Amino acid sequence: MRVPPLPDELPADEPPRDSPVDPATRTGRVANRGWYALLLIPYVALLWPPLYARRTPELFGFPFFYWYQLLWVFLGAAVTGLVYVLTTTSDRPSAKRGNRTGRRRGGERS
Repeated sequence: MRVPPLPDELPADEPPRDSPVDPATRTGRVANRGWYALLLIPYVALLWPPLYARRTPELFGFPFFYWYQLLWVFLGAAVTGLVYVLTTTSDRPSAKRGNRTGRRRGGERS
């Protein structure tokens, strides 16, 4: 079982874990909510089936209707992953900073 660190073990610039954190003051990248608009691309691309409900062009014998939708499974996952990476802020302290007290994090003593 993981024991939370003692208050003197937290770096000075890191707030206590049980306190609310203002997203604007988090360390790392600042989340830009404009990237969420990219999530509309797969939705709009598959919104109206008559746009892609046709047989040609075929790909390896599969009608356009099927391979177009399957292609959007992968493209949708890529867009979702991209938006996640671009909008997630880092809550973890930098590994280069180290611990100022010389003790290990998580309550373990050396």
